[in-house]
Amino acid sequence: MISEEKTLGAIANNNRIKIIRFLKMEKKATTVGEIAKAIKLSFGGTSKHLRLLDTADIIKMRKESLEVYYSLDDNMPPLSKLIINAL
Repeated sequence: MISEEKTLGAIANNNRIKIIRFLKMEKKATTVGEIAKAIKLSFGGTSKHLRLLDTADIIKMRKESLEVYYSLDDNMPPLSKLIINAL
């Protein structure tokens, strides 16, 4: 089980909040490039934030061929779900 500190740390960044809000709005799996363009952040910076959100079980990733798609994880920890619903 993920700790509350890890959950709070994962979302305690304005760019990660932007990513979460974007994924909530999209309601579909989205590539790093699409996310980076939408939140106006570099590809590398976006990837770094996505990895952190993934390790906190807030998002999930799915690989299709060479493309990786990200979406919010329906099975995220309860605290994460509560906070993300409030964003």
